[in-house]
Amino acid sequence: MNPGKHSIHFKSKGHALWVDMLVFIIALALSLGMFLQESLLPFSPLPVLAVAAWIILPRLGSRSDQIIFLAFFILAFFTDDRAQEPWNTVTSITEELGYILFHSFGLAGIEVFAIGFALLCLIITKREEKQAWLRFGLLPLLLVASLVLTTAIVGVLFGIGTGGELGTALIQIRLFYLLPLWTFIGFVVMRDEEFFRKIFFWLTMLIVVKSLQAIFIWLTNRGALAEAEYLYEHYFSAYQVVAMLHLLQYAWRRPEFLAKAASVVGFLVTLFVYALNDRRTSYVGIPFALVALPFFLPKSFMKRHGRLIITSSLVFGGLTLVTWPLPVGVGALYRSFGTETGQFGPSYRDLENANMLREVSQSPLTGMGYGKEFEEFYPMPSVASKYPRYKMIPHNALLSAWCYGGPLTIAGVSLIFLLMFGLAGRLIYDEDMVGYRYIGLFCLFYFMQLFSYVFGDIGLTVHKNQLLGGLFLGGCYRIYQMRKRENIVC
Repeated sequence: MNPGKHSIHFKSKGHALWVDMLVFIIALALSLGMFLQESLLPFSPLPVLAVAAWIILPRLGSRSDQIIFLAFFILAFFTDDRAQEPWNTVTSITEELGYILFHSFGLAGIEVFAIGFALLCLIITKREEKQAWLRFGLLPLLLVASLVLTTAIVGVLFGIGTGGELGTALIQIRLFYLLPLWTFIGFVVMRDEEFFRKIFFWLTMLIVVKSLQAIFIWLTNRGALAEAEYLYEHYFSAYQVVAMLHLLQYAWRRPEFLAKAASVVGFLVTLFVYALNDRRTSYVGIPFALVALPFFLPKSFMKRHGRLIITSSLVFGGLTLVTWPLPVGVGALYRSFGTETGQFGPSYRDLENANMLREVSQSPLTGMGYGKEFEEFYPMPSVASKYPRYKMIPHNALLSAWCYGGPLTIAGVSLIFLLMFGLAGRLIYDEDMVGYRYIGLFCLFYFMQLFSYVFGDIGLTVHKNQLLGGLFLGGCYRIYQMRKRENIVC
């Protein structure tokens, strides 16, 4: 496969240095002025970014879009999403740096980038490349990726028509448009193995750096974090899983001793913070992926290692069963997932799910409609002071999709995950996808992490979850289609 065959090309265009400097200074002044206006703050980087694109793009060549996206990707995963309360009560400089990118004034900076970058790709892409997009099946991909949004809009119309509030409905489906947008971006930029490698490398480096930062904050703020529910934030553990897999691959495959040693150290640091962050939702996603993996492994691999895999699976399953009724152990951990079992009756999650199931039983074919809050038929412990939207956006996003959007919306969510798992599985299983199996493996584990968070922890409302999920979905689909067509031609 020729990675550059379908790349975006730009005409070379030079600018006088004094013109570049003058325009950049004007743009910088505009950006600073917008930064000081709270309503314009998310858009404040746009003047500087537009001028930077005008100056830099002609000099970058055919991978301009990938370079721009990679720079943004590094910034997004280095800074912290303030909405996720990173480090609990401890304030860090990366949290302050994340203010522009993640703090929302109608649109967060990360959304502004996604919209602007998608438009940039549409504008600068040559006609023949757009035709290649269609040949590789972009439209069916976007159709599936948009199912949650389109079915939820139907749920909004039904909800408003039956007494719901538009403001509440817009809050509930606030970020549903982002998955198809990031999927489109992933399809455009993740068009070759080399860029996949760059994304995995930089994600891993950033996760190790953030893990070191977590250790530093933990050591210097032990008192403030003693009673905290988690060390960093909920969804960091999902990204750590991908990073740890990449570090293990480096340690296994790289021949240089220093590279192996650095990979092992990075893995141990990340694993330590993964345990400190203590996110059961992420823990559950790992066995989900391990259970699915044998069904996707090539027959040749299973012939060589099938006995070991089956034996290990049986041992793990037996350990889970033995420890299921105990207060500690693997079984106890997975038994408590999604229920938060307590000693004094049903937990908050039990009651929340019971209330949603009651709403489903009342309107199984339509859902109650977006724009409403579920009735608290089973009284729950009050969390309104910390999470005032608890009856608008419950933890179990799969069940809430049925509760509010009806069977159409939960079917849309399910089909997206089936596509994710299926694409990752094809990259692992198909013999003509040799060389891409590690991509399928890493993506499968992340998709299972995302599924766990959607099932148990409001996973559809998180910017980085949407970014990475859409990016991997679009990228897996693109390279699978390109390799398949290449093999047909051969």
